[in-house]
Amino acid sequence: MPLVSIVVPCFAVEGHIEKTLASLTSQTYSNLEIILVDDGNEKALNHIIAENLKQDNRLKVIRHKTNQGLSSARNTGLKNATGEYVLFWDADDHLYSDTVETLIAKAIKNAAQVVRGVLARTDGNQTWVTKRGRRLLHNKPQTSFENSLELAMDFTSCGILFSKKFLDNHQLNFEPDLYMQDILFTSNVLLLANKITMCEHVVGEYFQSADSASRLRSSKRFESLFILYEKLEDLFHQRLVGVAQRETILASFINAGVNTFLLWKLESYETNVGDLDRLSMLLSEIGENAINQYCMDMFDEPSFLRLHATRIKNYELAAMASHNSTVSNQQLRDLCGPDSEKYNRACDFLNRLRTQRDGSKVNSRLVLDTTKPSRLLVFGKLKNLVSWMKSKLSSVVK
Repeated sequence: MPLVSIVVPCFAVEGHIEKTLASLTSQTYSNLEIILVDDGNEKALNHIIAENLKQDNRLKVIRHKTNQGLSSARNTGLKNATGEYVLFWDADDHLYSDTVETLIAKAIKNAAQVVRGVLARTDGNQTWVTKRGRRLLHNKPQTSFENSLELAMDFTSCGILFSKKFLDNHQLNFEPDLYMQDILFTSNVLLLANKITMCEHVVGEYFQSADSASRLRSSKRFESLFILYEKLEDLFHQRLVGVAQRETILASFINAGVNTFLLWKLESYETNVGDLDRLSMLLSEIGENAINQYCMDMFDEPSFLRLHATRIKNYELAAMASHNSTVSNQQLRDLCGPDSEKYNRACDFLNRLRTQRDGSKVNSRLVLDTTKPSRLLVFGKLKNLVSWMKSKLSSVVK
């Protein structure tokens, strides 16, 4: 039984940490070290952590005297991890009880450098899997990024089991003082790993608070978007990344960052022209193909208009897309101008998007009933369903 290190940065999570620790210490796989990185001498956590330390000697605490940020906290945990495998987890999320057991079994069976699960999202009332998450779950069991570009559908680093040797050999860690740091870290992992195994389970729940979107709205985070893009382009150059891989990563970059900030700035586009001009330049550098790939991946018709209108600096038209679920012929003509060839291409693309959206089984998020083994029934292979049914029947017979 290889040792698995779970790294958990802790900062301003007093209302969640107890439930999170309970989900970690109750894992069916017992050979764990759980590294809590107290990022800033969180006095409110001292009592909670002390009580848990008394009850479970697998817990270790490392304290930062000042708040250094999520990247530095994860790097501290990684540096001190002694396990053969590492799993990063956030202090306000819930890990399903058999997750580590499931991931480690796949890692050993396939000699995998990375075993990837999918996270559900929860707001405390409802739990669901996003469209991009559902696409990931239908991926090949054993693969690499070169063979399965869909692996870039989700950039989170949580819920993924990493070989510590793989991370150490490539000196992989998180970029300090960078927001959306998972995008750069996961891109590096995908480009370097040649043995990635997909887990057919949803492995845990990511807590999405009501103010998640509003917390992104800061000038510092906005600036970080452009720094991140430069670092991604440096990475593409360094790794000699092909066109398809670059466009796939950038399509997910649009999803994870660009679109969020664009929606914010378009709310008052008349007074945000300077910031929108920067986003326009960024989208021009990202390119039309990556924008279209994002829209097709998400079956997102309004974003087609919003992103392309921003690219040509028609911010009034881009703002209109935020209030509509479809794109009208007149809006397309406004977008394309007198260029009939461009208009015909746009019409053709949207028709293909609509056809794929209407025929897809993953064109919406899937709400889970967490009182039932939905993550197996919906996503698992048939053998998981059969196994679960057998266990239920045997309990009835007894």
